[in-house]
Amino acid sequence: MEKPHIVRQKYLEAAISQRNKDMVKIITGHMQCGKSTLLKDIGEHFREQSPNLEIICIDLDQGPDQIVTSAELSEHLHSRLDPNVPSCILIDEIQLVPGWQNVINTIHADYDCNIFATSSHALSVSDTLSTFLSGGYVEIKMLPLTFSEYLQFAGIELSEDGTMGIFEDRRPKAINQILEKYIKFGGLPAMSDVNITEQEHFDYFSSIVQPNLQRNIYEGTHEMLAHKISDPPLLKQVARYLAKAGGNAITSSSVAAELSESGMAISDKTAKAYIRFLCSLCLFYPSSRYDIHTNTILKSKKRYYIGDLGMRSFLCGYGESDDESAFKTAVCYQLLSEGYNVFSGKLYGNEIDFLALKGGQRLYVQACNEMLPGLEARMRQVAPLRAIRDNYEKIIVTRRGFYPSNIGGIKILTAQEFFLKHG
Repeated sequence: MEKPHIVRQKYLEAAISQRNKDMVKIITGHMQCGKSTLLKDIGEHFREQSPNLEIICIDLDQGPDQIVTSAELSEHLHSRLDPNVPSCILIDEIQLVPGWQNVINTIHADYDCNIFATSSHALSVSDTLSTFLSGGYVEIKMLPLTFSEYLQFAGIELSEDGTMGIFEDRRPKAINQILEKYIKFGGLPAMSDVNITEQEHFDYFSSIVQPNLQRNIYEGTHEMLAHKISDPPLLKQVARYLAKAGGNAITSSSVAAELSESGMAISDKTAKAYIRFLCSLCLFYPSSRYDIHTNTILKSKKRYYIGDLGMRSFLCGYGESDDESAFKTAVCYQLLSEGYNVFSGKLYGNEIDFLALKGGQRLYVQACNEMLPGLEARMRQVAPLRAIRDNYEKIIVTRRGFYPSNIGGIKILTAQEFFLKHG
């Protein structure tokens, strides 16, 4: 049975709130995370709210028009636009047309239009837009489903005490078991089914996600050249290494050394270029280190969190979902979904998993599968957070087990509390 359409209201509101700004709106994000669906929802919203607005939809990925060059895109838009009629232009996967920025500049200047577009490239978009888009741009960063959204897409309601998920046929299932499914299979909307098997998940990534990624790599030849990418199989090995590393601090030299030891010839410079390219495809989120004492962002030893946990399982193996770094990745993306900028914290010799900043807010988070047994050991575990001498919230999120809600002044949250109530 086909799933009912669910609008991701947060992203729709973020997009339509920009409609009166004279800038191009670019929706970026991990492939298959729902960007195309959001673009359709934007179109439906404007059809309902502004019936006199001309809506022009262009799908550069699977559309019937076969637009592959900037000249063809320009001709197509000019043939459909009327300078006397306000319009809303929706373009899916705009990065597939080299030189699209010049076309958009011209259209933006010649017509009364709102332009929304999607792109599976992040850094590549930002690098070019600030230079080539004279009218400016707004980037709307879209993420895969949060755990709360996953429950909604899977048709699961929470029990009153939040410990059980209730299916549409009223079957109950422990919420922590559903969370484990989410951590293993990720948050792509098409995978929001707790009954999905490893084979079904593998087949989806093999038949849809991986070819989509390869197409983005090969068709984005100018991006590959810009990042000096010449060996796609090596690129996959770098991606696998970053995925397994999860929340561990690494450098390009450590990546190069590790892969070289396993028989792959790769230099520090090449590893750095490949990491940057993977981040430009929205496949990884780079998290810089932040010195809490000096309030400065450090350049060394970034952490890289894979954009979807299902991709991690596909690359590294489904048994890897039990690894603590998988849990830390889920925590990172929950914080990002709440609008935080996420760093790893450093205070003298102590390392903090996450320092999350939003406006004037600050949140410190440690994440672990389980806390250490015994009060003395747990006090050592909370010591890095206790050493931070400010009044901002400090929490430890645990994947398994039940502990006191407060240890040494530090809040202890279960995974269910964090993912379902914290935001």
